[in-house]
Amino acid sequence: WDDELPGFACPDITLIVRDEAAGSGTLVDPNTGVYDPARLGDFWCPAEGLPSPSTPVPAGYTMMSATPSRCPAAAAISFWNNVALQRSSGLDDFGGFHPDLLISYTIAWIIVYVCIFKGVSSSGKVVYLTATLPYIVLVVFFFRAITL
Repeated sequence: WDDELPGFACPDITLIVRDEAAGSGTLVDPNTGVYDPARLGDFWCPAEGLPSPSTPVPAGYTMMSATPSRCPAAAAISFWNNVALQRSSGLDDFGGFHPDLLISYTIAWIIVYVCIFKGVSSSGKVVYLTATLPYIVLVVFFFRAITL
């Protein structure tokens, strides 16, 4: 697990701090670059979501920003965007040829063809399997969870 990606900078976070504590140098943890949990009572959060630069600041509080020194979710975000979703830069960039997707789609269509090859009479057997398989898997998972 590596949370350091080349060319990736952690985005700034917005903190809403009590006026009395705003000048303190101990609000932000020097190791992580985010708020110090020991000073949790000095921060304010909106009822929904996270504070952003457009969040109205209540009386007695000051808005400040900090840049985290580490972003543990950076590797997960990169994997999701680049490997799982295979996102490209835009509609004009198709992202290249993906043989693994071609193989998966081909196998899926072969399975569909085999299932309906003999017509409607054989699809009843497929329905029995697909209707009961989730219950069988749930029972297996249940007993596996009990034995942990």
